[in-house]
Amino acid sequence: MRVLRATTFPSLLLACCAFGPRCVSGQRWEPGQTALKFRSQFGSSQFVFDLARMSPVDAGKGGELRKADVGSMPSLAGNGVSQVLYRLYPCGMNSVQMHPRASELFYVINATELVVGFVEENGGRTVENTLKTGQLSFVPKGLMHWHYNAGCEDAVFLSTFNHEDPGVVTIVNALFDINATSLQAALNVDRALVADLKTSVPPSPVPGIAECLRRCGLEAVDPCELKRCGNHERCRVNDEGKAVCECRDQYARDENGDCRHVGGWGEG
Repeated sequence: MRVLRATTFPSLLLACCAFGPRCVSGQRWEPGQTALKFRSQFGSSQFVFDLARMSPVDAGKGGELRKADVGSMPSLAGNGVSQVLYRLYPCGMNSVQMHPRASELFYVINATELVVGFVEENGGRTVENTLKTGQLSFVPKGLMHWHYNAGCEDAVFLSTFNHEDPGVVTIVNALFDINATSLQAALNVDRALVADLKTSVPPSPVPGIAECLRRCGLEAVDPCELKRCGNHERCRVNDEGKAVCECRDQYARDENGDCRHVGGWGEG
């Protein structure tokens, strides 16, 4: 059986269009079409992308990122390259993640203390370094990694991927997409703790921990700003400074941990 290399332009786009004549963000690809013919669909201006001026695709309390990939710049199709421009605020962190289809090479444009690391597969090790302006590092394809700005100024860096659609899996978010029963068994915790942790995951990039923010002379984020309470719940900061979700008036938790109406006209 003949195996086509994934890096060849025709095989990439033919696979993309296996279920229809249109792909690559609406651009038409015909079987047997050459790369030259495919590129002819794009005007000269479509080979330029104003990355720094585009709206962030992800923006959390800890920073923002802008990306140029085949989704935002279709002319990249078949060229095996894309980029993401990151800005992490003081103490901000790009949540632990992995890219299923690409390695990541990142260059630090501006930073005093950018902590970067990755974890190898089972039996491997954790690699962590602190970078500053002018340095670069990389993460091998498919490995969990993170970027943490331990400095008190914004950290700006540019990541380059060897795939036009590298994909991203944010590990913590993906963890809580697992069936709750399986997650209980894997973590050896009760269902209530799983539910509580799930509502505590903030959007990435995430804000810094209180210790770092104090060192930088910044105010800590209100814990309730990061807490996602469910229907008929409200957030409260307890005596330990932790955000907790509690049932609204006239509601109480049932055996499944959900807030149910128990009488009167409860709040929504």
